Amino acid sequence: MPLFGHPVPNETPVDVFAGALAAAAALLIVGGAVLLRWQRNRHHFALMQAALEKGITSFPGQPPFWLLSLRQGITTITLGIALIVVGAGAWAIGHGVEQPAAALANEPPPPPQDGPDGRRPPPRSPIIEQWQRAQMEQTLGQIAVGCGIILLFLGAARTAFARTERRYANTPGTPT
Repeated sequence: MPLFGHPVPNETPVDVFAGALAAAAALLIVGGAVLLRWQRNRHHFALMQAALEKGITSFPGQPPFWLLSLRQGITTITLGIALIVVGAGAWAIGHGVEQPAAALANEPPPPPQDGPDGRRPPPRSPIIEQWQRAQMEQTLGQIAVGCGIILLFLGAARTAFARTERRYANTPGTPT
């Protein structure tokens, strides 16, 4: 008997029960993980709020703030370099595609075809489509290179701030 245009599978009640049990277990596992993470974040926020009210700004065993800044700066520099390399590669691949004017001179004309209303549709040349994809690759490559350069400068600035934070974190007048 079809249900919404689809045939109903002939499964045994054991198969249906096993599938429902598996779905419920998956829901409990994922939902439980989300619930535990939410409670952990809520308790962590309450702990940090209580510590700040008492004047404690750093906990024992935590890395210093300058080290976190240095790690973020180096990660940002690495991401910027990766974007520059990938963008330059995409631009080079797109730049290597021959322009369609020279390619169409060597291509035979496509056979005539009639459309549904009796008119011929405009011919779609695979060479022109390839050139248009290459232009998109070049554009995306240039965007990636630009974003990579921005991230490279951002990472360099973050790394420079980490050096400054390290210098002023060890002065005797600042609380740790």
